Amino acid sequence: QRFIQVTGVPREEAIGKPFLKYVDERSREETRLLLTTALKGLTSPPSEMLIATNDEPRVFLMSPAPRFGEDGAIVGVTCIGQDITSLRELEIKKSNFAATVTHELRSPLHGIIGLSDDILLNSQVKQVHHPV
Repeated sequence: QRFIQVTGVPREEAIGKPFLKYVDERSREETRLLLTTALKGLTSPPSEMLIATNDEPRVFLMSPAPRFGEDGAIVGVTCIGQDITSLRELEIKKSNFAATVTHELRSPLHGIIGLSDDILLNSQVKQVHHPV
């Protein structure tokens, strides 16, 4: 059900199609490597991949694992995914906010430092011309 919500592709159209068809091209090669690793019987740590949708790609944290048949042979790969798009968007907003705050805090400080330098320079000039 969630696959249909994310991709907009009806279940009937998705069944039997290669999973990589639904992976955004920017993540396709890394995803292919993860799936190949799982087909060899190895596990990989969860990895982020972009899943293509009708709108913008969504970021999923995918955990591929080999799927074994009754005889113990590898018959496929099972992927469990979690949509973390909102988390990534939040991280971007947080980073942009921090950059803005840092810039805004530095801007007045530069003015204050400049004025302080002028005041110090003027007081030193006055001491040179009018010693106490």
